[in-house]
This record gives sequence, C-alpha cells and structure tokens, in this order.
Amino acid sequence: MRNKDRFSRRVKIIQPDSKLFQILLPNENKNQKIDAGTKVAAGMETKFIVRFSPEAKIDYKYELIVVTEREKFIVPIMAIGKRAMIDFPDVLDFGPCPVKFNTEKPVIIRNLGEKTTKWNIELPQGFSSTVKEGVLEAGKNQQILVKFYPVEAKLYRAMAKL
Repeated sequence: MRNKDRFSRRVKIIQPDSKLFQILLPNENKNQKIDAGTKVAAGMETKFIVRFSPEAKIDYKYELIVVTEREKFIVPIMAIGKRAMIDFPDVLDFGPCPVKFNTEKPVIIRNLGEKTTKWNIELPQGFSSTVKEGVLEAGKNQQILVKFYPVEAKLYRAMAKL
C-alpha cells in the first residue's frame, strides 16, 4: 500500500472472517498488532502478507476490506483451483498426399491437467476426424483419426480449433 498523499495516513486491513485467509505484517513489524493498523508516511509504502490456506483444489474468491482515515475500499482476491490442460499437436503434417484420396493420420489428445474436461474440434474444409468431441478425465488420453481429402494438387495450410 502506497501513500500518495502529502500527509501521513493510517491504513488497516480488516482481518477476514474466513479461516482460509489471514493478514500478517512483514517480519520487520512482527511485534505490531495488525488490528491497530499501520501509519504510512507521505510518499512511502507499507506491506501486508496475505496467507492463504486452501482446504481443497477449487476456485476461491474473497474481498479484503482496506480502511484508511479517509476512505474504505475492497481488494478482490481470487485463487484458481484445478484446471484441465489439453495437449494437442501444434502441427499436423500430412506430407505429400494423392489428390481425391483420403489420407489418415492418428492424433492423440491428452488431458495433462487435474480436472475432467469436455473437448471438441473444428476442422477446415477438406479435413475430417473420426471423433468431433469427447470428455477426457485428468491424466487420460484419447486417439482420434484425422482425415485429409485434397481436391487438387497444391500446398494446403489450414488452422484447426480445439
């Protein structure tokens, strides 16, 4: 917290009513009570430590209340829990392919995250897949077959969305 005023101001963070969050002062002020607040000289700053002790790997939201001599404001805190993380190849190179003939390439989709997720794939014109959507549990993988059907002899470049 920085005091941008020309006068010294007292700043205080109200202790959260949640057992998940705790407000502490840095080591140099450890004897000072957090309830009394801290006086901050003009142009100077003070630090507070927010200790977070989650009970599970889920999303948490909380609002800290900061009080000064002149105002009261809220500082939002967000902690993000488990997330899915899909691993899909950056590039699928089919190499030289015969015209008007299906060329197939197996692709593995992996969930490297810690949460089950639903996925779907959108392919450009000329491409198709055996599976368009699915659900992957954490740490699991699934193989799909991507097919390419070129209609003329030329270099093809396209983007897929997963």
